[in-house]
Amino acid sequence: MASLGVMINQLERAKGANNAPNAFFELIQPEKKPGSFTLPYYRYLQPMDEFWDLCKEVGIHPLETDGYENTKGPDELPMDWIKHAERELIRGYMFRVSRGERFTDGVIAGHIEDGTFLKILKRVRELQAE
Repeated sequence: MASLGVMINQLERAKGANNAPNAFFELIQPEKKPGSFTLPYYRYLQPMDEFWDLCKEVGIHPLETDGYENTKGPDELPMDWIKHAERELIRGYMFRVSRGERFTDGVIAGHIEDGTFLKILKRVRELQAE
C-alpha cells in the first residue's frame, strides 16, 4: 500500500489532468455502433484502490462514518473547509463523494482533477503531525 507521502505525490501529478491519462482513472469512450447510443464512463485503476486503502489506514474511509445524517456535502461547507477540517468531517465528506459516484459517473475523478483529494490528504498529514 502507498504511504501518505507517495499518494500525495501521485495526486499532485494527477491534479488538473483534464481527462489526460493519469494513474487513477481512465475515461472510456465505448465504440459507437449503428443504431446505438453510448455514454462515456470512468474506469478506476489500481492506485484508486490504494487511495481507499490509505483512507482506511488514516481514519477517513467513507464506510467508517456514523451515518449519512452526520455528513456534509460540498454545498453545505465553506470554500476553505479543508484547512480546518477534523477527521470526522473529512470522513463524512468522503462518504458523500463515494455516494455521489454511485449516481453520477466521474464524481471521484473530478475530485482528483480539481485537487480536492490532494488537499484532503495534505490536511490529514497535518492532523497526524499534531
